Parts: sequence; structure tokens; C-alpha cells
Amino acid sequence: MDYAIVASLKLAKETEEQLSQIREDLQPSPHSPQHLDLRSRVGQLTEQVADYTGRPAAAQEEYLGVFQGELDQVEGPLNSVIRGQLGPLNARFAADHVPYISPHTALVPDSR
Repeated sequence: MDYAIVASLKLAKETEEQLSQIREDLQPSPHSPQHLDLRSRVGQLTEQVADYTGRPAAAQEEYLGVFQGELDQVEGPLNSVIRGQLGPLNARFAADHVPYISPHTALVPDSR
């Protein structure tokens, strides 16, 4: 077996595991209550304040601060994957003529 492909697959698996953990905090399965579940919680708050022109209630403002802190906890690891493994992984994919993974066009290898 080609060692470059094996290395690419290993890096892809590691990246997938890291992204899976991040996804669990954004939108966990119903059987994982220990995760943040930011998507639904922020969505519920958005529904509460949508189309309301007045000032948010004190509790809503407090939740905004809590959600921002929790989002920061998720954003750090996500940015770490994007800045770290994703570039080299995409370069390996390009060399092997495999579709790349990109949250942003700056990470797409020029060889495509």
C-alpha cells in the first residue's frame, strides 16, 4: 500500500475525530446532554427576540454573554483544526486527486 495514502488517511481520520467533537458541542445527539448544544439554545433565544424592537430582558442579555463564552470555547478548537491540520490534509488530497475540505477558499490548494 502507498505510504502517502496511508498517511493521508490517518490525518483525515484524526481531523474527522476533532471536528466530530466540535460538532457535538454545536449540535449534539439527544443522547449527549453533557455537550453545549449551542445551535438549539441560540436558536431559541433568537426566536424569543426576533422582530422585537425593544430592549432584551436582563436574562436574555445574560444568556448572550453565556453563549458568547461557550461559542469561544468551541471556536478555539475549530480554528486550531482549520489553521493546523486542514491545510496539510488538503495538500495531500490534492496530490492524490481527492476532493478537498474547505471552510474558506484561502485553504484550497492552488493545484486544483
